[in-house]
Amino acid sequence: MKKLIKLSLLLGLTGAISQALPGIAPPAQAQQNLLRVGTVKRMVQGDLMCYVTLLDSNKRERNVGATFEICGQKKQFLRKKVSLTYQRINVNDCQSNEPCGKTRREWLVSRMRIVR
Repeated sequence: MKKLIKLSLLLGLTGAISQALPGIAPPAQAQQNLLRVGTVKRMVQGDLMCYVTLLDSNKRERNVGATFEICGQKKQFLRKKVSLTYQRINVNDCQSNEPCGKTRREWLVSRMRIVR
């Protein structure tokens, strides 16, 4: 019984950590939660990545990170339904946008295609 409780606590803690730190989630789990198709509502060029807000099939807003190249194509994708391809990419993990030598791995949209 004690082993079962310890296992339950461990699994619960792992889930909480994955939710709190999405970049730490195991790759298979992270890939399953990624939005594959959505309508682009907003694209903002940030210091670390491009920030994209999409509407999913239930009209709920979903925020994803994307490569800087994706933001460069904002006019092409804004208000369009797109399919998304992701790639695991190193992202600067510093307190400011100045390089500090630290990075973290994130799933970023590396390709968007308009769905007709």
